[in-house]
Amino acid sequence: MSSRSNVKGMRELMARLNRLGREAQSIKKGALEAGAKPVFDEMEARKPSEQSKILVSDVKNDLIEIGPSDLDFISRFAEFGTSPHLEKAKNKKVMSDGSTFYGREVDHPGHQAMPFIEPSFNAKKNEAQREIRRYLERELLR
Repeated sequence: MSSRSNVKGMRELMARLNRLGREAQSIKKGALEAGAKPVFDEMEARKPSEQSKILVSDVKNDLIEIGPSDLDFISRFAEFGTSPHLEKAKNKKVMSDGSTFYGREVDHPGHQAMPFIEPSFNAKKNEAQREIRRYLERELLR
């Protein structure tokens, strides 16, 4: 699920928050979750299929992960594409899509990659940074 991207100045900010003590953990968690929301929403909008499941992890070690479930093979194929390959019938005599019969083997032409994870992050990273900043200003300057 993970693909790491760093937000400029985030380490320094997290180090400053650590110096605040216990309350900092709650503030950091809220800030990261606020920043994850626009990226999550964009990934949901761009996901390749309604069957795709986009998840947001819990905050661990000042990181939050956003992306397809590890069980979501459709998103993986869409993100990276597939090369041409031979598909063989398993536990069946012939393969069919319900309207056409193909036989015991099919030369699958593969499919071109249609990335949506990184484009979603790139499209919303500035908004994510603004949301983090807004959250921190609201919590730290109250």
